[in-house]
Amino acid sequence: MIHRTNNSINASDETQVSVNTVQSKTDKLIFILLPLMVVTSALIFKFAFNFHMDSDPLWSIGVGEWININRAVPHVDVFSWTVAGEQWSSNSWLFCWLMYLADQSMGYLGIALIIFIPTLAAGYFLYLMCKKYHDSSFSILLFTVSINLLVILSIAPRAYIYTFPFIAAIMYLLRFKRDSKWIYTIPLIMLLWVNVQTSIRFGMAILFVEALVGTIFYKDRKLWPVVILAFLATLINPYGLGVWDISFADFLTPGTPLIAEWRAPDFNSLGVLMLYGVLFIVALVGAYRLKDDLDNRVYDRDKIMILFWFWAALLYAMTTARAIAYVMLLLAPFFASFTTETSREPRFLRPVYLILVLVLFFTSLTTGYALFPLETDPQSGKPLRFVEYLQANPTLSDTVSNIIPFEAVEFLYENPSMTDRLFNSYLCGGYLLYKNIEVFIDARADVFIRHGVIQDYANLAWLQEKPETIIDKYKIRTFLLSSNENLVYYLDLHPEWQMQYEDNTAIIYTKLR
Repeated sequence: MIHRTNNSINASDETQVSVNTVQSKTDKLIFILLPLMVVTSALIFKFAFNFHMDSDPLWSIGVGEWININRAVPHVDVFSWTVAGEQWSSNSWLFCWLMYLADQSMGYLGIALIIFIPTLAAGYFLYLMCKKYHDSSFSILLFTVSINLLVILSIAPRAYIYTFPFIAAIMYLLRFKRDSKWIYTIPLIMLLWVNVQTSIRFGMAILFVEALVGTIFYKDRKLWPVVILAFLATLINPYGLGVWDISFADFLTPGTPLIAEWRAPDFNSLGVLMLYGVLFIVALVGAYRLKDDLDNRVYDRDKIMILFWFWAALLYAMTTARAIAYVMLLLAPFFASFTTETSREPRFLRPVYLILVLVLFFTSLTTGYALFPLETDPQSGKPLRFVEYLQANPTLSDTVSNIIPFEAVEFLYENPSMTDRLFNSYLCGGYLLYKNIEVFIDARADVFIRHGVIQDYANLAWLQEKPETIIDKYKIRTFLLSSNENLVYYLDLHPEWQMQYEDNTAIIYTKLR
C-alpha cells in the first residue's frame, strides 16, 4: 500500500513537471510572438488609415546618398544655396546612410524594415517590463494599448524613433538588471544611439539622475562607472565631442511656427485635451499610490523612479507636442508598476486576449496585402524605390502630394535653368534635396534657424513682410509653391513673375528678365 502511494506521488510529480514544462514553453512562445503580432498589426493599421509623412525620410535618403558617395559625413551644408558652406553636422548620419542603403537594396521594403526594427525592439522591452511587474493577462492588455498609442501618435520613417528602443532598453536594465553585469551593456547602447540620432542628452540625463538618486538616498554608487563609460561611448562618433554641441543645439534652438511638432500641444482641440487629461489622471493615481507606500515607510526605488520619469516626460510633453511619444513609451510599465496584481484571475481571460491579438494580427495582414501589394521594377525585378512606391500606390500618393510634387520637379529637371536661386515650399524641400536640386529651405531646420533663413522664409511665405525686400535680398529667380499658398496670389498680381507650370498640387513661377 505504501509502495502504491509512493508511485502515486511520483506520478503526480511527473504530471506537475510536465504541466510546468508545457506552461514554460507556452510562455516563451507568447513572449516571442505577442510583441511581433501587436507591433506588426499596429504599424499596418497606422499606414493604412492614419498615414502621415513629412519630408524627413526624403532628405535623410539624400544625405545618406551623399555620405555613401563621399565616404564621409558632412561638416558644412552642401544641399542648399542659402546657407551653402555654413557649418552643419548631421545629427543622424548613420540613420541617413542606412536609409539610403535600405532603399537601394530593398526599395520601399527596406524603408519599412528601418521603421519596423526599432518599433519591435521597443515593443519587446516594454512587454518584458510589463511582465516583470504584472505577469498576467493584464500585462498583455497594457502592452497592446501602449504600443498602439505609441505607433498611432509617433511612429514615422524618421531617425528619432530609434530613441524609443534605446530608452526602453535603458529603463529595463535600470529597473531589473541594475545589480547584474547586463547593466554594462548601457555604454554599448549609447554608442549606437550617438551615431543613429544625437538626442543622447536624454539617455545621459536618465543615467545621471538615476546614479545621483542612488548615491544620495540609497548609498548605492554602483551606477557611476556605467555613467562614465556611457559618456565616453558617446564620444565615439565622426564628430567627437562636437556631437554634444549638436545635441544641445537641437534642444535649445528656439521653435518656429512652421514646425508643428515643436509647438506646445493645441489644447483647443478636444482630442488633445482629453488625452492629456487622462494622462494626468493616471500620473496622479500613481503619485497617490506611491504616497501610500511612503506613509508605510516603503521606499521602493524602482517605483519612485518610474513615477519620476513619467511625470518628467508628461511635463516635457506640455512644452512640445513631439514629447508625447516618451509618455506613451513609459505608460504601460508605469501603469503596471502601480497596479496590484490579483492573486487569481479567470482562467479564460488570457486565452481571450491572445485570440483577440491573433484576430487583429491576421486582419492587419489581410488589410496590408489589399492596400499595399508588392510592387516591383519591371526591369530589375527589385521592389520599387521608396519614392517610386509612394507615387505608384494610390493609398499613399494623395497623402504625400503636398511634400512630393512629382510632376513639377520633373518639369524643373527638363528646364534646369529654373533651379537657379529657387525658392521652394518648406514641405517639398526634402524631395528637392533627394533629387539633388539645391534648396532654399528644407526640414533640416536647425541650420536655417541659426542663420535666419527660416524667419525670412516665414515672412515671405506668409506675406508678413514686404515680399520685394526678401526677394531682392536673396535674388530669387524661381518659385516652386503649393497651389494654395498665399504667395501665389501675390505673384499672380505682379506681371514681372510669369507662371511656367501648374498642376493640382504645385505651381512654378519665374522672373521675367
